[in-house]
Amino acid sequence: MIDHLVSIFNRISKLLLVTLTVTILGEGIGKVQAADSFSEGRNVDTRLESNWSQRENDQFYAVISFQIAEGWHTYWRNPGTTGMATEVNWKLPEGMKVEAVYESIPHRYENQGLIDYVHEGSAIIVAAISIRSDLAKTIAQPVISATVNWLECETLCVPGHSELVLKLTNETHLSPELQAEVSALIAHSQSTTSGQFQISDDQVTFEFLIDENRLAEGKSVYFFTETAINDAAAEQSYQIAADRILVTTAKTPYGAPEIDIINGWLKIKTLENSATYRCILEQGKIQPIAGSNKTASVETSGFFSLLILAFLGGMILNLMPCVFPVIGLKIMGFVEQAGQDRKKIILHGLIFTAGVVVSFWMLSAALLLLRAGGQQLGWGFQLQEPWFNYGLILLMLAFALSLNGVFEFGMSAVGVGSGLQRKSGTMGSFFSGVLATVVATPCSAPFLAPALGAALALAPWQAMILFTFIALGLSTPYLLLSAFPGTLKILPKPGAWMETFKQFMAFPLYATVAYLIWALIGQIDDANQLNLLLSLALFAMAFWVFGRWAAPHHKKSVRRTAITLSLLMVAASVFIGHPKAKKEFWEPWSPETVERHVADGKTVYVDFTARWCATCQLNKRVVFSSKEVLKAFESNNVVALKADWTNRDERITRRLKSLGKAAVPVNLVYKNGENEPVILPEVLTPGIVLEALNSN
Repeated sequence: MIDHLVSIFNRISKLLLVTLTVTILGEGIGKVQAADSFSEGRNVDTRLESNWSQRENDQFYAVISFQIAEGWHTYWRNPGTTGMATEVNWKLPEGMKVEAVYESIPHRYENQGLIDYVHEGSAIIVAAISIRSDLAKTIAQPVISATVNWLECETLCVPGHSELVLKLTNETHLSPELQAEVSALIAHSQSTTSGQFQISDDQVTFEFLIDENRLAEGKSVYFFTETAINDAAAEQSYQIAADRILVTTAKTPYGAPEIDIINGWLKIKTLENSATYRCILEQGKIQPIAGSNKTASVETSGFFSLLILAFLGGMILNLMPCVFPVIGLKIMGFVEQAGQDRKKIILHGLIFTAGVVVSFWMLSAALLLLRAGGQQLGWGFQLQEPWFNYGLILLMLAFALSLNGVFEFGMSAVGVGSGLQRKSGTMGSFFSGVLATVVATPCSAPFLAPALGAALALAPWQAMILFTFIALGLSTPYLLLSAFPGTLKILPKPGAWMETFKQFMAFPLYATVAYLIWALIGQIDDANQLNLLLSLALFAMAFWVFGRWAAPHHKKSVRRTAITLSLLMVAASVFIGHPKAKKEFWEPWSPETVERHVADGKTVYVDFTARWCATCQLNKRVVFSSKEVLKAFESNNVVALKADWTNRDERITRRLKSLGKAAVPVNLVYKNGENEPVILPEVLTPGIVLEALNSN
């Protein structure tokens, strides 16, 4: 309230001072009216000036200058990761038109991993305005105005607004300093560098044709795009040749616009100096710089290195926890093969390898097809699908129950632990390879990670070869055991111990089931989690019934009843426990929603936020990544409401004013039905939120 009264007093004082100045001096009308213009910015002063008296060729400049308080910043036309671009709406007399707009070159502002493009200290926006030729000599003392909206930020963000009015007279001109700044910006903007840009899959490549010798060592290169086509938070890698520069970065996660031309500023720094180039790039196909391995096609030597990494990565996958159960199952098969026909052993090893290779081909083909369709997917993407996770849980649980002797799986159906001397056992070996692939792909081992990362940027034929080498690496240990069965002599001879070993190997499978349940719980609604666990108990009971009464020594009618009952129980377990989509953590805010939940006696947490507010995003990243905070929200049955101020919302504005606030972030806690909220600090920590929730 006091701040509001002070603001009103300052505004009235300013108006009185301007009126007095006009009365005494009787001149400088244009600039006085610019200073007299209305402004709501607390940390940014705006001013409208012009070179009207020095106009040439029926054109003049209108300049909005921003003086920004120390520690604060406003945003460029492309604000970057967060923020909001400054908007200017011009109101001109009939016969005038804005032909071009120039804006100061931005700075790169980094805050906790978020990258924004900002102005600090001072900035200008210049409008080149043309006058219709038949009015150029007759128009006298016109009035121009501009409505300016901006966002000024420090640790919190405040929307700024000003109404600037300027009466143009023969005395209206720019100061020498501002005139020099405007001339330099326009000259720099009109001296452009050409080039191309190319969008491919999840990245963007920019090519700049720089007419100079190779740059000195110690350089850095950064490109500011006026259109948000790339992810500002992503790193920009670059390669330099004698006459051109390639900059590669990630595509924007919000969907790149379909445009043919991109404008922007390229900043190049060396140990001795720096240079900034105004760039206009057209969409096209970019040829890679010789010797580079960062483009869509890899040099032969680089590709060979990737194949080695892929093979080693595939072998290391055999040591990953999610693959270990399959190793145990296959070792059981090799143990049972001791003393068998060597040709049959080699055959089963080859078929197992074929199962792995074909499965990798199918998964990689699906990945490449989805990638071509614009899906942002990575290797192991199948575990992002709740239904896939749930099906894999049931499959692993069934295998574990079988190993524990609850029931016997048909050997030709699953092929796990089947006698390799049978004809049906070949399908078992093939299916074992499929199973190894399914559980192995989410485990990107150290050598495998760079190979997979490169594969997602390779040409499709190169990616398929790379995936083949991963598959060969995964299956090589099994293939070697089958080709050289003499190595099996180090294993104990078959005997009664095998039953104990078989039952023991069920426990790694149970551990895998536990891991998959943990992954699935993060993808489903909280209310569905108990149903999931109960459904697994019912699923296990179904196989117990099958194993207990469907064995061959029972009567046919008993077996038929047991099989029918088992199938019904499996169906019932899937019906009860099938994944349900996880509900959004935040509900939309409204005064009525708050009143309803408060009236019900609930604790309500309200987050007044905006996408352009960097502090808001940091608060959420710090606070709601805390398991303690999430547990407290769940145990206290807290209702989380989001008041999104990304776009203007009068209800949110009124509520902020009623709280004595003019900016976001603002976070409130209504405790157990209390009507008056606790207002939290602008910058949050998990401890602050927990204290507010647990206080009496």
